[in-house]
Amino acid sequence: MKLKKDWHAVPAGKIYPMMYPAGTDLTGELLERAKALGLVDTLKRAEAQRLADEDTAAAEAKRLEDEAAAAAEAKRLEDEAAAAAEAKRLEDEAAAAAEAKRLEDEAAAAEAKRLEDEAAAAEAKRLEDEAAAAKKSNGVK
Repeated sequence: MKLKKDWHAVPAGKIYPMMYPAGTDLTGELLERAKALGLVDTLKRAEAQRLADEDTAAAEAKRLEDEAAAAAEAKRLEDEAAAAAEAKRLEDEAAAAAEAKRLEDEAAAAEAKRLEDEAAAAEAKRLEDEAAAAKKSNGVK
């Protein structure tokens, strides 16, 4: 324990007093004498308990703060994962739409080709029939 103020005292086994400045840590017989004279700071039990309670409260506050930070980090990671999943879903949706468009274009092109072939075949048939009719009418004359 430390002295509250300067103190002249004769240590055990000595015959001359010594100066002990305020703040000096005392032990043994000198400490007991300083306590008896009220020259040292002594923590009372209530004060010691208050300090212990403050330390406990500070530790609990730190634990809660760490817990809140961990929860916030978990929430951030969860939000990040959800955003990544949403981005993947949108990407997949866009790819599916592009594939549907490609298939639609392919089907439209195939239908256009079929109609073109059908029209060409019909035109060829018409021309063939006309030629046959013209040949027949030329032969009849």
